Amino acid sequence: MEEIIIERDGLKNLKFKGKELASASGRWVANQKQDRWTEIAVYETESGKYVVTRNHYTLWQGEENSYSAEVCETPEAVIAELVNDDPYTEYTLSDLAKKVLNELAEQNDIFQKFQFEEI
Repeated sequence: MEEIIIERDGLKNLKFKGKELASASGRWVANQKQDRWTEIAVYETESGKYVVTRNHYTLWQGEENSYSAEVCETPEAVIAELVNDDPYTEYTLSDLAKKVLNELAEQNDIFQKFQFEEI
């Protein structure tokens, strides 16, 4: 496992030994390069915890990039972090977060149960 340093706004940066499990970027949408986009990644630490990063990038003058990361103890906590971070909406999973979830499920069976709503 490699040493990874994750930048965070307003908090100390995270440093851990681990590996990236899944990631997705909204840089390209419908074959169009975006000048504002989000990137999400999920890491597994050497100690068995997970780190979910959600970074927002901008090329707009006067705007700054933002970086956030949360440490999660369980796969359920990872899913909670992937859910829409807008406090004014119900439970939603963005297309970008779905891409990350699908990649997680391919990498680790424990995440497969979160891919579908079974009826």
